Amino acid sequence: MSTYSHDISTYQQQLETGFRLLRFPSSLEIEYRDLHRANNKVRQWASIAIGLITLISLIPIDVQDMPERIKGLYYLIRVAVAIPLLVMVFSFHFIPSMIRFIQPASVMAILWIGVGNVVLDVASAHVSFNFAYEGVFIVIMISLFMAGLRFQIACVGPIIIVLSTWVATQYFLPESRHTSLKLFYITAISFCGMVGAYTIEYQFRKSFIQHAIVQHMAIKDGLTGLFNRSEAMNKLSFLLDYARREQKPITLLLADVDHFKLYNDHYGHLKGDECLRLIGQALQGCCKRPLDFAARMGGEEFLMVWFDSSTEDEGNLSQQVHQAISALAIPHDASKTDPLVTLSAGFSTSIPTHDNTINQLINAVDEALYHAKNTGRNRTAVAS
Repeated sequence: MSTYSHDISTYQQQLETGFRLLRFPSSLEIEYRDLHRANNKVRQWASIAIGLITLISLIPIDVQDMPERIKGLYYLIRVAVAIPLLVMVFSFHFIPSMIRFIQPASVMAILWIGVGNVVLDVASAHVSFNFAYEGVFIVIMISLFMAGLRFQIACVGPIIIVLSTWVATQYFLPESRHTSLKLFYITAISFCGMVGAYTIEYQFRKSFIQHAIVQHMAIKDGLTGLFNRSEAMNKLSFLLDYARREQKPITLLLADVDHFKLYNDHYGHLKGDECLRLIGQALQGCCKRPLDFAARMGGEEFLMVWFDSSTEDEGNLSQQVHQAISALAIPHDASKTDPLVTLSAGFSTSIPTHDNTINQLINAVDEALYHAKNTGRNRTAVAS
């Protein structure tokens, strides 16, 4: 499953704004291109295979009755360069450092084959040989639909092929009805293909945005933007296995907003939602490293997980959480503990063994949380 790293509002705003120029803001564009590259590997391999099979299959047909004067040029364009180019592009898929060059290298191969076809057509006309120019249609279709190229890059090949054909018909090919029709058909197929390619990529981008929104709704809490309970359990399961394998400590903090029912009764549910949203942002700010995360477990209960925290960190993590909530300075006139919104929390740090389960870890911090509540609230109790 793809990882969508932006907040759900980023995708929702982009969907509303639109993308008629087939371009997202830079960070979102990078995310889309990574997904596009991953999803188009099979298409790219297939297009290269089709290109190679087509080129090799056409060799005996093309050279049949071909004058010797242009056979050398034909072998240079089709055999000596085009086939090695396609093999090179195919090999880039298996070299991590070369993956970013796949699209420009694909365009280079398409241009060489397409423009080479125009050159062979011109050379054949000068020796009164009827070279089959229709092969350029296959090149255009592969460029626009099968090569897995983004729209702007996919259009480079057809546009240059059309321009090359126009130059050839104006200056190098004999003026005739056949020549005019050749230019018309190549131009029409390129134009129709580009319209189709634009529509397809627009739908791909729309699907990317919609899928990101759906995935966020599946794993994120709609109010706070934190992970929901289900995703928190999935991530905790992964970290628990990782911590066992690497013998690293895993730290949990289960927190509950003090007297939150009284807050809702006093200020109303809209204010209560805003309070939870601000608390969620504050807790997320306490997760500094890639594997750390915060989640809303339900209602006013939150879970925080830190992976491989140092001994010095362990003494400060819960303190940082309380300081982050205190810094919000959210009034709570109905509180029996403090005039501002506060948290009670249960805290535990351990290097898990194979006997430890997620339920044991959660139960331990849950018991510590209730101990914190029963001993005055606005504090953290450490699990035994």
